[in-house]
Amino acid sequence: MKSFACLLVVIAATFAPAPARAWGCRGHQIVALIAWRHLTPSAARQVDRILASGSFAAIRGCPKDGLPLIAAVASWPDGQRQNSHEHYINIPPVAKRTTDYCHGDCVTDAIAKYTRELRNREDAAVALAYIIHLVGDVHQPLHAFDDNDRGANCVETRLPHSRRRISLHADWDTALVPSGNTPALARSLDRTYGRHLALGSPSPDDWAWESHILAEQYAYGPLHLSSGCDPAPVELSPAYVDASRPVIDRQLVLAGQRLARLINQIL
Repeated sequence: MKSFACLLVVIAATFAPAPARAWGCRGHQIVALIAWRHLTPSAARQVDRILASGSFAAIRGCPKDGLPLIAAVASWPDGQRQNSHEHYINIPPVAKRTTDYCHGDCVTDAIAKYTRELRNREDAAVALAYIIHLVGDVHQPLHAFDDNDRGANCVETRLPHSRRRISLHADWDTALVPSGNTPALARSLDRTYGRHLALGSPSPDDWAWESHILAEQYAYGPLHLSSGCDPAPVELSPAYVDASRPVIDRQLVLAGQRLARLINQIL
């Protein structure tokens, strides 16, 4: 029976596409709200004008009432399934650099594509919405790492004091993201991490590599996982959760401030 269960997991991992969602609604809105705090007045006005010219369907379970447009549309690209490959880059553990694993069909090249389109005002509202979203995606460490496990989507886990099984990817997307009032969270995280944060390189390739290293060190490293999928759930310890949360918090702030820098440069 166990060998049959393993076979099912391997089949699912082989034929299912890597998932697009990163951070979930709350995480993407936090990134966007932090960016909003760092936009120049001119860029903020242009962001509102450009996004107001577009039409963005609501994402179920993602409330946007009372939020600025930049946060209201932040999760919209997750509903555009035809572009799911643009939300991640599958970098294996043996990699030495990002560019070996993207050939026009991953998150780093997508950010570059939508940046060009926004500069040229080609379908500017859609291009801007994708930039807002994808800059968040590339800072989710498990969107830049793959060990034959669909970015940890087929690594089942249980959080401390929980019977519910989810994936390691979902832990980093949503379960370990801070909860509470989203605007208040964005302000608090930005104050805590943002004052002395070095934004570093403006290159999405470098951002993806940073995320890859964080995934290796913090998401995978402490768990000592074998390559591929395993149907046996991994029990996450309180120490693992405590070590992961500051990494996630910092990545949300870094994504927001880098997003603001990019938009300020374009607009």
